[in-house]
Amino acid sequence: MRPQILNLTYWTDLCDDLFQTPIKINRSIIEFAKNKVHGTNIVFTNGAEDPWRWATDQHLYIPELGQKALMADCDDCGHCADLYTPKESDPKSLKLVR
Repeated sequence: MRPQILNLTYWTDLCDDLFQTPIKINRSIIEFAKNKVHGTNIVFTNGAEDPWRWATDQHLYIPELGQKALMADCDDCGHCADLYTPKESDPKSLKLVR
């Protein structure tokens, strides 16, 4: 549903153009998340159409702490779709994330 041009490069370039300063993604990750979330028994979910899905790097989670990241990769699987009232017609990917 989202055009392929709306990828991470598009958004970082847009920030750079708007604010006239290079975006410091890695610094923000280190400063605010330290590259790891230390909570236990957490499931992080994203929809394939979420513009921030790139911020949820599935490789940063710590399985030993009971952390898991899931992506609903289907049409209309955007913001909070995993929290909507389930319907029989929901895509299989969304059902699996739920």
